[in-house]
Amino acid sequence: ICKIYPKSSDNSPKVRIIKDDMLSKFTGYYLGKKAREWQSHDVLFWRQFGIGKETLEFFNVQPISFIFIGDKCFPADKYAYCFIEMKDGIETYKIYQPFSENYKWINNHNNSIWSGWTQLPPKGDDLIITKSTKDVMAIHTLTGIPAVALQSENVLPKKQVMDELFSRFETIYVFYDNDYDKSENFGKIFGNRLATMFGLIDIYIDDKYQSKDFSDLIKNVGKDKAKEILTRNMMIPF
Repeated sequence: ICKIYPKSSDNSPKVRIIKDDMLSKFTGYYLGKKAREWQSHDVLFWRQFGIGKETLEFFNVQPISFIFIGDKCFPADKYAYCFIEMKDGIETYKIYQPFSENYKWINNHNNSIWSGWTQLPPKGDDLIITKSTKDVMAIHTLTGIPAVALQSENVLPKKQVMDELFSRFETIYVFYDNDYDKSENFGKIFGNRLATMFGLIDIYIDDKYQSKDFSDLIKNVGKDKAKEILTRNMMIPF
């Protein structure tokens, strides 16, 4: 995840990768965007994850043409999207450029922001805590199950927030990444930690599907099979 640092001596914006536990320390820098109209390439990109325009708009996702950092303006990639969140009257952005090597994520959300929180129903049977806004939208679209995401798998929610979720939903699942191809499976590690801490049900995608998250699973096996795998795991969790 990228965070904006003060401008460097050559007056250009300076962006660095920082650790998850430092996310809350680098807030306060102006981040803005210029929205554009949805185009056919946007529809095709999101369709591979089972996500349509209606869902994108419901979760306040906009395609963008320009990015503003401080007093500088930069053209966005052809595939560039802004995930908009509103908390305590303050609007914050996470900009997603999926094919950018250096600026894939630019974010001024802080750790208190839950993606998908404002879209949650007042009450429900099931709730899934997952990794990303993209997975929140994919789960919502394919299954109708409410989902939310913290800003990182390494972020722990406040107890009072979890108490509120328990008062609203009968069963809460953790559905983090399965980093099956990494030397350390941090998705499983952090998912198990969160589940153990709050008494949640920990589920993940089996290694045999070679898909680290629900979005990847949809791409790899299709919408119907991905839905079947998720709902089966919820009934018989690992």
